[in-house]
Amino acid sequence: MKSLKELQNHIAEFDIKREWDGFYPYDILLNINEEVGEMWHRMAWVDEAKKRELIKKYHGKFENDVADIIYLALKLANQLGVDAEKGILDVFQEYEKRFPIAETKGKTANKDFGIDNKDPE
Repeated sequence: MKSLKELQNHIAEFDIKREWDGFYPYDILLNINEEVGEMWHRMAWVDEAKKRELIKKYHGKFENDVADIIYLALKLANQLGVDAEKGILDVFQEYEKRFPIAETKGKTANKDFGIDNKDPE
């Protein structure tokens, strides 16, 4: 299996060969938003049981959407000169602190519920 860094490099090479490496980050963000919207649209305004049913029904489509989002996120990282692997490892460390198991287990980690221990900026 390839590491996240290897995937990011593979995407950079893929884009360079096609001269797609000059897209503006704004355009990539819009594309990510479009992909997320497609996923949301498949299960919007239904109860939890129906959402679970739709996730099973459209599993292949969701898998493809997630892959598109990851591709676009790594493409964005390339455009911004960001090391996505380092970033995700750093964020995961931050999440370990922000969402301690004792406070968040079985709960939605959301500011509305007072569980997010993020340092104020």
